[in-house]
Amino acid sequence: MESELVRRLAPRLGLAEPSVLRKAEEFLRLSKVKCVSLSARSSETSNAVICLDLAASCRKCPLDRAYLIRLSGLNKMVYQSCLKSFECLLGLNSNVGIRDLAVQFSCTEAVNLAAEILQSYESGLPETQRADLDLSRPLFTTAALLSACKRLCRFS
Repeated sequence: MESELVRRLAPRLGLAEPSVLRKAEEFLRLSKVKCVSLSARSSETSNAVICLDLAASCRKCPLDRAYLIRLSGLNKMVYQSCLKSFECLLGLNSNVGIRDLAVQFSCTEAVNLAAEILQSYESGLPETQRADLDLSRPLFTTAALLSACKRLCRFS
């Protein structure tokens, strides 16, 4: 049933690549198991649209976000919330880099300083903690960029 829904919705979104469709079907099957609590507040169609969105993102296929939201039958805020929840529950959290954040918040001059701050933090950790810690996680990159921006504002 779910693969049929994905295959019916894909042409509307301009998706014909078999690898994207297989990935979307896989995400939809996983969501039935891992995202049970989310299924209560969204329909099968919206779940399929979200899975197609995630699959297209994984395969770097561009999609019209406004059309996706409209096709899902959800409002923009609920769609984005469900999309983020699906990403987290399916283990698809995207690691955002310092440069990506700096571009998003228009503070590209802080990139080099943020990278230095992150590097100095890592070098200051004991070896046992360094092995267990992933400094590419959004929490650390965001904190480093924030610190760099504060430092640059202080010297301006």
